Parts: sequence; structure tokens; C-alpha cells
Amino acid sequence: MRRVFAAFSLVALFSAASPALGAEVYISELRLFTGTYCPHDWVLADGHKLRVQDNQALYSLIGNRYGGDHKEFALPDYRNLAPSIWPLKRDQHTAIWCIAMSGDYPARSD
Repeated sequence: MRRVFAAFSLVALFSAASPALGAEVYISELRLFTGTYCPHDWVLADGHKLRVQDNQALYSLIGNRYGGDHKEFALPDYRNLAPSIWPLKRDQHTAIWCIAMSGDYPARSD
């Protein structure tokens, strides 16, 4: 059990470090991070709403798919999809889903 947890932590650690190391990040990209908070320019994918006017690039990619109207839109809610590792309780997670607020705009393939 300890080896599985250590391997998961190591993979997630490198994943969490990659935005800071200049790896390519796309706006609206979802990543799983270990810990209890998202890095700079990432927000928790917890279903909260954002103003369209302040986040036009992100809105152009996800739109109102997760809720909202023409003035605001909701982020996906992945709180219950984050893995938890025994012996933590069901609602205690060792990782969280975050969505990128800035980065490269994905190119269309027509």
C-alpha cells in the first residue's frame, strides 16, 4: 500500500511542478494536483461561477456547458472525482482537480 501511495504522490508531484517549469499548459486544461490548493493561474474545479467579461478565453472554450448564462458561466464540479486514499474518510481527498485559467489557446483541427 505504501508503494502505491508513494508512486501516486511522485507522479502527482511532477504533474504539479510542470506548470512552474514552463511546460505547455492550455487554457481550460484539467489537472490533478496533490494537496489542498491549486497553483497560481489555476482554480479549483468545484462548480463555482465566473464572469464572462473577465474570462473570455476560458468561456469561449467551455461556454455554459456546466451552467450559467450570458453574463457568467460555471466551471466543472470534479470535487467528488478526486481520489482519496485509505485510511482517510470518504470526503477527505489527497488530490484535487484544477482548471488552467491562462496558457496557450488550443488550436483547432479542421
